[in-house]
Amino acid sequence: MAKTRNCSVCEITLTPPKTKFCSEKCYLQEKQAKAKKRIAMIRRMKPAIKCSMCNKDFFPLRADHT
Repeated sequence: MAKTRNCSVCEITLTPPKTKFCSEKCYLQEKQAKAKKRIAMIRRMKPAIKCSMCNKDFFPLRADHT
């Protein structure tokens, strides 16, 4: 008997040809969440700089962000 699997995002039981996500929507949602995590980690590696408009500190994604 085949093992039943659930969607990684919404926990719906998957039909046999699908292995991780139930739909394109769930796949894109997971992909976006992973990208946000990766960008946040990159931002933490850079030193904080002051905003040229409001003088608040922020962590830039690139060196040319002001």
